[in-house]
Amino acid sequence: MNARAVVARGLCLLASLLVIQAGLAWAPLATVYFFIQPDCPISNFYAPEIKRICSDQPVVCELVYVDPALSDQAVDEHAVRYGLGHLRRTVDRERELIRELAPKVTPEVVVVDKNRAVRYRGRIDDRYPSIGKKRQVVTTHELHDALVALAAGRPVAVTETKAVGCSIGDLLRIQPE
Repeated sequence: MNARAVVARGLCLLASLLVIQAGLAWAPLATVYFFIQPDCPISNFYAPEIKRICSDQPVVCELVYVDPALSDQAVDEHAVRYGLGHLRRTVDRERELIRELAPKVTPEVVVVDKNRAVRYRGRIDDRYPSIGKKRQVVTTHELHDALVALAAGRPVAVTETKAVGCSIGDLLRIQPE
């Protein structure tokens, strides 16, 4: 894990401890990992939805940039440009999260509960049924539905969907610095 990720995780832990010390019993339901890359138009299209989900749900959100060659500055600029600068972000240079959670495309999301069990993986919603095809009206919101089920203490009805987006396979062959 790179130093930036360690600092971000430490800050998140510190924020959680401060909330507990203040007498508030906020505990995140899960961590939602959004695997993205700045040059993927589908990842960028979903930025407002990612922001909304992370604002509306009691979860920890983490943007995982899959290109190990990205500089921290490029990641920060991308996050700010798309309104996601307030979210935790990691460049998965050592591919730890990619190996652990096995995303195939960006954007792909993986919801992990406090016991590190994967509760949902796949697409955010069905806006993109396939590459090059975009629905005008979203008919299913799988990520939102999974988070609502978790918040209600119910099992997640749809635990996996096929995400549509930019392949990360070629990036996996890039050697980390």
